[in-house]
Amino acid sequence: VVIADSSPLNYLTLIGSVDVLRGLYGTVIVPQQVIAELTDPGAPHEVRRWALNLPDWIDVRVTVVNDAGMLHLDPGERAAITLAQSEPGALLLIDDAAGRIEASRRGILNTGTLGVLRAAALKELVEPIQRAEPFDLRFQLAGIRDANTSLPFLERHSLELAFAKLTGLVLRTMLSRRDVLVGGLMAGASGMFRHGDVAQAAASQPLTTVSFAVPPGATDCAVHIFGDPKRHPYWEGRTYTPEPATVAELQQVMKALRVDRVVVVQATTYGTDNSCVVDSIRELGGGARGVAMIDEKTTEASLDDMHRAGVRGIRLNLGNQGATDPDAARRRLKTAALQMTNRRGWSLQLSASPSTFEAVRGDLVDVSVPLVIDHFGEPRVADGLGQPGFATIVSLVTSGRAYVKMSNAANLSRQPDLSDLTPYAKALISANPQRVLWGTAWPHPSAGAVPGRKSTDLAVHRQTDDGRVMNVLAGWAPDAALRKMILVDNPARLYGF
Repeated sequence: VVIADSSPLNYLTLIGSVDVLRGLYGTVIVPQQVIAELTDPGAPHEVRRWALNLPDWIDVRVTVVNDAGMLHLDPGERAAITLAQSEPGALLLIDDAAGRIEASRRGILNTGTLGVLRAAALKELVEPIQRAEPFDLRFQLAGIRDANTSLPFLERHSLELAFAKLTGLVLRTMLSRRDVLVGGLMAGASGMFRHGDVAQAAASQPLTTVSFAVPPGATDCAVHIFGDPKRHPYWEGRTYTPEPATVAELQQVMKALRVDRVVVVQATTYGTDNSCVVDSIRELGGGARGVAMIDEKTTEASLDDMHRAGVRGIRLNLGNQGATDPDAARRRLKTAALQMTNRRGWSLQLSASPSTFEAVRGDLVDVSVPLVIDHFGEPRVADGLGQPGFATIVSLVTSGRAYVKMSNAANLSRQPDLSDLTPYAKALISANPQRVLWGTAWPHPSAGAVPGRKSTDLAVHRQTDDGRVMNVLAGWAPDAALRKMILVDNPARLYGF
């Protein structure tokens, strides 16, 4: 199910590409409130004409909105989000930055016009456009003759912010929707969609400035890179197919967050082919380390090669296996422990539920390298600190046996201010601040299996404001020295920076 807000329909109509939606998704559902916006007398003539003569693949729905939590959004955005919430697994097409953040907070998969164009380019539904230099954007904007509104469009829409960041051009002019579309969309898209090397700016970028002094050497300990699928093909056994998220985009995130170092973690979509991680950390340089995924076929020589490239650990994804199949979880842990024997300077990162940590607790003593617990231990946040298995996680951190990553906070939380994670963060920091790490989980892939989505369907990234997420750390660790320990000292000790 695909649901559209007004802006993607508006943009795509004006550039003559609205039919790509039919080619990509078949039917597109549109709330009546969105149609009202598109047929408003102030809308561009081409858009009004299209909306008054809708094609048969547009399904207009009457949508009742009774949610006081979305009053900061316009009626079309509120209706589109409401409708998407009523359709499990729906993909929402929306460009407004606040709207995308609100949709992501509610667990709604979403993408914007750039994501649509990128998907269309991958399926060869649009003609490849040659790369344009940043001058092209300035040139086209300089030719604007109809600046008839004062809407601060760049401040409101993540789409144009992506263009500005891509070109290195900061635009402060108050421009109309049409002006920015004609000047920015075509120049920006020409730089991001290239035949055979499809780069894009679909992955989220921080929108909020970090409010505290970030110490030099600060480290984001949880990111993924999804490279060009022709160079780094995805594993056939994957459960999802992510959008690309490039090293260049990651470097923009690091600059915005004032983070100097990063740990690139192997995504499950690549299986045990770690070439994307290795290439990424080489491109990032000395401020990057990697975490790989291996199996029983991985040789010592291969591990040595990865070590020389900057890999300093392996990732083992046990999920909820401790509860569903504890014997299998123990076997996998034992195999990983044997492979890590005498692997100095490495760690074993465990992605697992609290119940799994409880089930394999006794087996963890056989691991000769430091343990790293991913994503707060992946608790069910609403179940509270007393949920089965979380005490085991705290105990492992208290003893110094394990580090824990305070990462993926926006996806775990169900509150806009992440306040429901505060008890977990404070419990882990209080247990042993020398074993706490921090990370974003950028680019926030919509990982795993989703009902109705095939493993080969394009899975759009969640739009997350990592600047806002990073600011929450100041509340969890209000002392500057404590933040330095979490952001600088602990990752330097663990990953050998």
